[in-house]
Amino acid sequence: MEHTESKQDCRNKILAQIKAELKHDHRNTHFVTLPADNWCLEIELLGVLTNRPDKEYALNCYEKDYDIYRAVRESGTLPLAGFELEHCTNEFISGYVDNVHIVYHMNAYFKVEDLDSREHEKLIVWADYCKTPCNNKKHGYMIDDLMKWMNETADSLFYQTHATMIWNANRSTFHPSMWNRGLRMMDWEATGRAFVDYYNDGRTMKINRENIFDYEYLGGAGNRWGKPTTHMITAGWRTGQANHLSLVKELCN
Repeated sequence: MEHTESKQDCRNKILAQIKAELKHDHRNTHFVTLPADNWCLEIELLGVLTNRPDKEYALNCYEKDYDIYRAVRESGTLPLAGFELEHCTNEFISGYVDNVHIVYHMNAYFKVEDLDSREHEKLIVWADYCKTPCNNKKHGYMIDDLMKWMNETADSLFYQTHATMIWNANRSTFHPSMWNRGLRMMDWEATGRAFVDYYNDGRTMKINRENIFDYEYLGGAGNRWGKPTTHMITAGWRTGQANHLSLVKELCN
C-alpha cells in the first residue's frame, strides 16, 4: 500500500466528499474498502461515523493477501481504536466500533447482492486496487464489477484506483471497450483517459451517474531514492444527481 503525500491528499479529498455526502443524505450507509496493510482511510472514516451516534453504519473490508490477513487474525483484533471483537475466523473477523459494524473478509470478492439493502440503502465504495485495470478471470473482473455496482445502486459513491502504465500484457487482459477508447501499452495518460471515458459514456448507464473525482498521481513503492514512479489514477462517480459535490480533478507529478 502506498504511503505518499499524493495518496494522502487523494484520501483527504475523498473523505471530504464522503462528509459532504453524509450531510446531504442522512440514510444508514454501507462502506466497502480495501485497506491492505494501511488502515489510514478506515481510521479517519471511523472518526467521522462515530460522531453520528444516531446512525448505523456497516464497513466491509476485503483482503486477498493471506499473509496480511493472517497477521491481523493472529493479533486477535483489528488495528482500529475501540474495536470490540465479535468473531475471529480463517474467513473473516467482525466486531464493532460504537455504531459501526465492521467485517474484515479474507479471499472474498465484494458483491452488491451480499449487502443487506433493508438496513443499509446507501453504498460508498473505494476499490483501491492499485494494479492495472484488468478484466478477466485470472486477474478479476474489476471493470465489469464497477459497472455492475453503479448500474444497480442509486444515490451512492464509487471510487476506484488503478495503475495506468501498462508495460506488457495480453490484449485479452483488458476490457474491449477500454481498447476502443484508446488504451495503449506504455501510455499512462491514454490508459487513464480510457478508464474514465468508459464510465462517463451515457450509453453504459442504467442509472445516471456523474464523474466527481479524477485524480492522477505518481505512487507505488518508489525508486531507490524513495521517489514514487508509478502512474496511478483514482476516479469516482456518484449515481444520481451530484449537485452537492464539486468535481475533484488533479494531476500530481
